[in-house]
Amino acid sequence: MKTADDTPSVQHGSLDEKADESTMQISALDIEDKDEALKLVGLERTAGIDEERFLKVRRKLHYNLAALAFYLGFLIWVFPTMYISQKLRLGKYLGTNIVLWGIIMMLHAVPNSFGPFFVLRILLGMLESCVSPALVLIISMFYKKNEQARRISWFYFTTGIGNMFGFVAYGISFDMRTGFAPYKVLYLLCGAMAITVGIAVLIWMPDSPLHARFLSQEERIVAVERVRDDQGGTENKRLKKEQLKETLLDVRTWLIVLSTLIRPGEQGPSSLRSVSAQSALKSPHSIPMRHLLAANYIVLTFGSCFGVIYAYNASNTSGHTKKVTLNAMTLAAFCVGNIIGSEIFQAKDAPHYIPGKVTILVLLSVQFFLCFLLRWVNLHMNAKKKQFIEEMKERHSWSDGDIAKERERHAFLDLTDKQ
Repeated sequence: MKTADDTPSVQHGSLDEKADESTMQISALDIEDKDEALKLVGLERTAGIDEERFLKVRRKLHYNLAALAFYLGFLIWVFPTMYISQKLRLGKYLGTNIVLWGIIMMLHAVPNSFGPFFVLRILLGMLESCVSPALVLIISMFYKKNEQARRISWFYFTTGIGNMFGFVAYGISFDMRTGFAPYKVLYLLCGAMAITVGIAVLIWMPDSPLHARFLSQEERIVAVERVRDDQGGTENKRLKKEQLKETLLDVRTWLIVLSTLIRPGEQGPSSLRSVSAQSALKSPHSIPMRHLLAANYIVLTFGSCFGVIYAYNASNTSGHTKKVTLNAMTLAAFCVGNIIGSEIFQAKDAPHYIPGKVTILVLLSVQFFLCFLLRWVNLHMNAKKKQFIEEMKERHSWSDGDIAKERERHAFLDLTDKQ
């Protein structure tokens, strides 16, 4: 069998282009549609849900519970769904979840009381939990380590499209020709879009390079061979307990989990923008609005942190079970962080919300330290690994060619770095 080094570089470029044209475009649609769910509860306020569904006296409580329900469902199902996806065909499982997600989204337009709506939000979070990890796993199968971060950043780039949907919500709130309440139109529209994307995923999203219909038989072999040297682990249907144990005992796992947990989540930046605006407007010596706008743009960059964490997990974790487990733990920390983040800013601290702002600054400072600690741990482990290889070369009188053969022999054994 040919190795990656034996294949022409032009063939590698052609594979990248084909993967970008199919896998990446569908991934971008998935992420953009997923991001919309996180914003729809907020957009309902614009589209008039207050008068029709929630008792006004308990409106704030209901909105907080609606956000909580989504992350609660996410947290409940993130570990089971990741291990189920390992047993089934990844692309088909992902597409089925997205179609069901769209159906549940459309059903949000049906209930007129909070109880059924709360249950639907939990189900939505459960179905949501497999999307990002599944896409990251697929990308790690198609691209080399030095190519993965750019691809992950590209499909997270599309989440900004969701922010533009607020203008659509604003327009719908003035259009009564549909015969539906404005917020119902939002749910029906977003759900229909998700079902369409889910069907596209079922048809075109490959489970791995070996199932990619847009590649010829020879190209599939080359696609697998080109990631051989990364030794990141191939798709494996068996849950390996030794890799699960290693994930839990790896200090880098907990640094990633802690960094994800304390990052300003979906609630943090939006709350910070809101209270900053309120503080500026209520203060007798308000800061210039252009400065507030500049600060708002800076806060919006917080969201990119999670894409970087995903890219790290994909390109720096070997072993399929370990990668699946680390992604699930990262998502669980993400959910817990968002649940806690919604409580950082309290009404009793108005109008300046000093405790909340101080909390955000402290968390960002700790996260800054954790990033450098993670870098130090990686450098230390790489140095130990290099020393171990040198000792093996000396002990067995191996040449660099012998080391290369050993790497190739272990390439498709689905092993972690420590194994």
